[in-house]
Amino acid sequence: MKTLLTADYSNEDLVFIKDHPYCLPESLYQDLISGPFANFTHTFLVRDPERALYSNYKASSSQQLIGCNLNPPGGGFYEMYEFYNFIKEKQGTTPVIVDAADLQTYPDETMKSYCKAVGIPFDPNMTSWEPVPLHVHYKVLIGWNQQVNQSTGFVKTKPEEQKPVPLHELPSDVVKCIEDSRVYYTEMRKDCIRPLF
Repeated sequence: MKTLLTADYSNEDLVFIKDHPYCLPESLYQDLISGPFANFTHTFLVRDPERALYSNYKASSSQQLIGCNLNPPGGGFYEMYEFYNFIKEKQGTTPVIVDAADLQTYPDETMKSYCKAVGIPFDPNMTSWEPVPLHVHYKVLIGWNQQVNQSTGFVKTKPEEQKPVPLHELPSDVVKCIEDSRVYYTEMRKDCIRPLF
């Protein structure tokens, strides 16, 4: 993976990599900010745990992957918070954080703010695009990504238009996971960038 991430992409304007911090052992944190990774910019996307973990539970249930719905235990919020704090402490600056709710409510304005914060030009194709088949490496994810394959951009939705999460439909372990995750989301939410109007 290191070879792929640090290959010569001099013919590209930008390389964007997305991953979950829960996939990173803490022993690799230092490696990701030094050596060939020293010039990487780490940014974070957070989402309200109620919506994130409810969505994950529903998707894994529909794919008959019930055992995966809390992978890892805690939904990954703790690991994201730990990596975020590591970056903040070691690099001496607050990493760029985007809240998914802002991105959904104000896609263009939030992406403009993100681009300004990381020093890249905004392109309208970042929030609306022609449908292109997604190349999926894991067959188990194909069902989850079917909607992405057919998408043409961010679906703009105002917070008041979103249905409340039916917590009463969720197993107690998912509800507990949501409750345990909220503190990490709330702390990171304080440092989120705001849409640029």
